[in-house]
Amino acid sequence: MGDGQIVVSTGPVLTPESVMSRTFSAAFRGYHPAEVRQFLKLVSHELAAGAAREAELRRALEEARDRAAHPVFDHAAMSSGSTAWSPATPERTEERRPRPPRPPDRPAMRPQTVADAAPGRLVASPSHDSEVVKNGSGPGESGPSARLSSPPAPDPVVVEQALAGRDELLESIETGLARALKRVLQDEQNVVLDGLRRLGPSDAVLPEPAAHLASYRDVALPWLQRAARAGVGHASGAGPGPEDNVVHPLIESQAEALVSELVEPLRERLLRTLADGAASEDIAVVGESTRAVYRQWRAQRMEDAARHHAVAAFALGAFAATPAGAALQWLVDDDGHCPDCDDNALAGLTPKGQPFPTGQFHPPAHQGCRCLLVPATA
Repeated sequence: MGDGQIVVSTGPVLTPESVMSRTFSAAFRGYHPAEVRQFLKLVSHELAAGAAREAELRRALEEARDRAAHPVFDHAAMSSGSTAWSPATPERTEERRPRPPRPPDRPAMRPQTVADAAPGRLVASPSHDSEVVKNGSGPGESGPSARLSSPPAPDPVVVEQALAGRDELLESIETGLARALKRVLQDEQNVVLDGLRRLGPSDAVLPEPAAHLASYRDVALPWLQRAARAGVGHASGAGPGPEDNVVHPLIESQAEALVSELVEPLRERLLRTLADGAASEDIAVVGESTRAVYRQWRAQRMEDAARHHAVAAFALGAFAATPAGAALQWLVDDDGHCPDCDDNALAGLTPKGQPFPTGQFHPPAHQGCRCLLVPATA
């Protein structure tokens, strides 16, 4: 390597042009050509962006070296005895401001243990910092932005007990919901393959869009209602409420979200598979491609969607059963948490109705989030 040579990286092995122009031979049961082309296009764009970034870094490094080799000094300021900072003069310090008077000591509170807490509730260890400060001004004022000043860290034992209690209530519900969705998927696959044999590769073999969505919604809704009732019982401490046929609009919306998440991409993938197979004379190949789509949804999509939306329905029920104005703590579940969840937990005790830092009033904060919101007892 020559002296003065700038090395930012070893350089890309591939170029965007070589990626875009790459071709592959066709093979039986190979990858979908359109998906391969789309991925190659994405890789090409990433390579181009990386090359542009490398060029920008090279220019910045060259400019920095030039400035280091030819420093510019303000000789007039240095010779005038100015108090402005320079490498030869120490940094100026501001005058010390008088400290505010120390507030009077507050009366001590009896320490509380985990045994004092109701099941599923968070115990905040009392301290001088646990006084509620409202409107960010001081004790005794009121306002919608009330939070605990320097909130105490949740007791890990109580956190684990609350999360474990929630998971125990949801275990059978999540399993039942996933199985019900898989049964609908299997029945649908049988009908589609039968239509494929009779009609050939055409979108006529798929159910009508509205009926397609309804078949999954009808089996998901009862399970989500059970999850919501479990959330009500967990928050109130009274156990799950009685089963009924009344569907809350929020639970119905949760079922619609679950169905859209599963069916819309499934339908799009099937339509693309059937369209690609329309030019094929081998129905067996088209049938195998269709089975592969259903296998992917059964193995990868159903259980994840069932777990996420069961937790979401549980959170809706628990939030609805929490008394108005209750102080709520966001508990992070290590299974699927993200920095947003950590931010919400660090916000401390937050009154019901006030959003957490990420904007949510209750979990989940994102797809796959399994956090829990619980009321705190002082």
